[in-house]
Amino acid sequence: MSEATTRLPSRVLTEIAQLLGSMEGSRERLQKSVELLRRAMACDCGALLFREREGKALELIGMPELPPDYQRALADRLTSLFGIACGTTPPSATHMNDNHLAFPVVGEDEMLGLLFVERKRAAPPLEEEDLHLLTVVGTQLGNYVVGLRAKARAAELDDFKTEMFSVVVHDLKNPLSVVMANADYLLSELADVSVDVRGAIDDIRSASHRMVRMVANLLDLHRLESKTLRPAYEDLDLVHLLEKITRERQLQATARQLTVTTRVDGMTAHADSDLLSRVIENVLDNALRYTPKGGSIVIRAYTDDGRLQLDIGNSGPAVPESFRHAIFEKYGHAATGSRLNLGLGLYFCKLAVTAHGGRMWVDSLPDLPTVFRITLPPASA
Repeated sequence: MSEATTRLPSRVLTEIAQLLGSMEGSRERLQKSVELLRRAMACDCGALLFREREGKALELIGMPELPPDYQRALADRLTSLFGIACGTTPPSATHMNDNHLAFPVVGEDEMLGLLFVERKRAAPPLEEEDLHLLTVVGTQLGNYVVGLRAKARAAELDDFKTEMFSVVVHDLKNPLSVVMANADYLLSELADVSVDVRGAIDDIRSASHRMVRMVANLLDLHRLESKTLRPAYEDLDLVHLLEKITRERQLQATARQLTVTTRVDGMTAHADSDLLSRVIENVLDNALRYTPKGGSIVIRAYTDDGRLQLDIGNSGPAVPESFRHAIFEKYGHAATGSRLNLGLGLYFCKLAVTAHGGRMWVDSLPDLPTVFRITLPPASA
């Protein structure tokens, strides 16, 4: 070939590698790669033929505008040639004739397709260096396609996992609701049972309530992560809301000799009642579980520069500063003397607060070594 052609390998490989550096717009990147090669080698046309994963269907990519009849005839020829090339081990360059050449597109030792170029009639024979170039380009394209297919498989698996997870979690709601309803019924009807029996029934009710809340959190988690869950705002009476939540946990607090104090002066919160309730319940349940026996829990709400500030603190050990970010991550945990594993609870809480346009973080105050702080914007924000 010409002197310009023999200088192509390093430049062409570099430019194609840059084109294939991202998986966004993959079809266009493959087309541009073939077009770059076609122009560099002064070819009339270039094409990629791929075998689809699901079956024997073939896809043609990268050809310029050509008559439909020519495209169909070329596709038929390449389809036939593809079957022949797949029989070679390892795949090797396949010359159709001096002006029509097809090279294997190989990834992970698998024949994925063919790289085809049609050269000008008057073009001189290809040199060894150029044949090597086309073989290397075929490998570049093959590795790119392997990456694309791996990404697609991962996305399909993730979608399937998410769908199955939602189905299983959703189906847990009914039996858990039955357990919780019957525990409530027993507590209301069996007034003369011993304290121990009443405590056992309350444990069943509390545990089933937590599980129902966990199911609700898991169902909402994906929508919160994708920012598609929109809070259903309403004006909430914080005194009433906190009284209800703390009353439901009074037996648990008494059993652990914990003092729960609420300091709210007739305030309202502009928020989603269900989401905010679950956030408070998550944080309060963690406090009840990890505050040392005989300790105290304080819930207080106030305004700070027009924003609602809600603090839920306890007399337990402080969360080390190095762990204060990690506990809000998926399956986050913190070392506070005994290992504190918070699973998805605080991760959900932070996403739910963020969905309200607020912030959530953990702090340490003189009177509350561990305090979870939530700030929410005013109704007009």
